[in-house]
Amino acid sequence: MSARFGTGLLGRCHHALFVWCVGVGIVLANSTGSLADLLSQEFTVAPILPSTYEPTVLLMEGVSSDSCVPQLGEVSREGDDLTVTLYGSLVPGQTCATVLTDWNEIVALGLLEEGEYSVTVDLRGFPPPFPSSSQIFGPFTFAVADRVGATWHGISTTRTLCRNRRTREKVVVRGEAEVANCEAAGLTVAPGDGVVIRTIGSVP
Repeated sequence: MSARFGTGLLGRCHHALFVWCVGVGIVLANSTGSLADLLSQEFTVAPILPSTYEPTVLLMEGVSSDSCVPQLGEVSREGDDLTVTLYGSLVPGQTCATVLTDWNEIVALGLLEEGEYSVTVDLRGFPPPFPSSSQIFGPFTFAVADRVGATWHGISTTRTLCRNRRTREKVVVRGEAEVANCEAAGLTVAPGDGVVIRTIGSVP
């Protein structure tokens, strides 16, 4: 599960991105690094409730009007402010096919301390030393907390059960993972609640 922030030239976008019919044939053109080449974009922080014990990632996806899709440049941090730099093209004059192209990037933000964070995406035409324009998306804010869950060592898990003893609510975290974020999986807890966490797996 994840928190999404969508933008686009036609307004907010959701997981169903804008799609148009494309005529037969491919036309090649030189890249200008134009920011208008992006028809839509979506930025997603995962998990939906980031914790202090599992890495936070930023998922980026969208549709470009040509085959020269954004490239990840760098991730910088100043305090609780994170900036992700993308480049629309690596070099001026790069040949691009004028065909709608899906693109995506997975940006690792790493383990973050408890607190409120903001992430800004800086889309530039070209990397240095080439001069280029810049377009800013965000900032988008999210919170990292010491959430109810567990980390596993020396075991390959297949599923983890989280149960609130007071409400009797339970959720199952499935799949092989070294962490189980019960709150991100949907468990509701309040101060004073008793929680039972059980895992099923095997020793590698």
